[in-house]
Amino acid sequence: FDWTEIADELGPVLDVDAGWLALLRLPAILDPAKSSDLVDAAWADHLALHARVLVQPGHLYDLSGAHLAVSLLTPESVLTTALDRLLHAVAEVLACEP
Repeated sequence: FDWTEIADELGPVLDVDAGWLALLRLPAILDPAKSSDLVDAAWADHLALHARVLVQPGHLYDLSGAHLAVSLLTPESVLTTALDRLLHAVAEVLACEP
């Protein structure tokens, strides 16, 4: 899978050389009255509700800030569709920021 578009939109994807997940870093802007340590959970909730994309918050992998884990075990066509929806949902949130 080519991660260039994801990197162009969100910044570098953490090392995806091998394994079954990719770690993405998102802007730490979603914080609906939660601890700033759980901003990744806010992103995961937002993506599930608004983009129908399931990801895991990075704090489950001891990452701080707005990191998400994306499964690479997903068939490539499904992953491509999900990442397109993820990028669109992130862009919509960023467009609403002052």
